[in-house]
Amino acid sequence: NVFLNTDTGPVKIGQYVAGTPEEGLAFFRRKYDELIAEAQLALTRLREGKATPDALTATVERIAAVIEKPSVLGDVSVLPQLRTQIEEQLEKRKVEVGQAKAAAKAAALARREEIVTAAEALVNSTQWKSTGERFKELLDEWKKLPGADRGKEQELWKRFSAARSSFDKTRRTHFANLESVRAEGVAAKKALIVK
Repeated sequence: NVFLNTDTGPVKIGQYVAGTPEEGLAFFRRKYDELIAEAQLALTRLREGKATPDALTATVERIAAVIEKPSVLGDVSVLPQLRTQIEEQLEKRKVEVGQAKAAAKAAALARREEIVTAAEALVNSTQWKSTGERFKELLDEWKKLPGADRGKEQELWKRFSAARSSFDKTRRTHFANLESVRAEGVAAKKALIVK
């Protein structure tokens, strides 16, 4: 049996039956060292902005569990302070991540607005091939943008789709008229041949 001396007296933290008492103490000390190292790494990663809040929630939970029921051998009195520091950094990081997401959504929405404006400017173009390719490029770019405000996005999509449909309808009408004129020309030529 391994005990940890606390302010309220000795607390049993576990048993070690696989070796000598010294190996048992070393095992529980190593668990403490690993927990402290994990907590300090979490703090460093949070301060440097390299960690996501979700990834470090498990670390906070492990520290809380050890505070509640010690299972390591070491100075557990530093754990509440470490936990508090990590939680404070987590809150800061959550705010930063939230702001970054909001900025990305706003940028995506602004870019979608630009795409719609560009598409609406192309509606009356008679450069059929290049304009058709440009619509395809705009559509591909639209698909690559991250999601934003769903309602606003749908409103913009309706405008984009209407512009593209209008251009396609005009193009089909143009080529149908050309085919009609060509058919009339062929009929006139056949009539001349017969004549």
